[in-house]
Amino acid sequence: MKDRSTKWDVSFSIEVGDQEKHQVEFRWAQWNASARFFVDGAEVFHEKHLMGLKISRKYEITVGDREPHAVAVVKKRPIPSSALRKQAFSAFIDDHLVGEY
Repeated sequence: MKDRSTKWDVSFSIEVGDQEKHQVEFRWAQWNASARFFVDGAEVFHEKHLMGLKISRKYEITVGDREPHAVAVVKKRPIPSSALRKQAFSAFIDDHLVGEY
């Protein structure tokens, strides 16, 4: 299957940790409704949901061994024609908002 992208795809990265630093990247592919987390370049989470009625969905991972942090991304979809509109994402580290995309 070909890798496809749309103008509604979202990708962002955040640095996590003080002593034990990690680069966490989140990717959302609109065409197949898949969410992926990468930590230091390696994929650690992948989830698809083609049909959903939820207005928001939360994706969570834990990053770090000696200095663990909870990383969460919350996706909120617009109500009408959500499959054809850009989704809104909020990123959290240890329940603190660190970015909106």
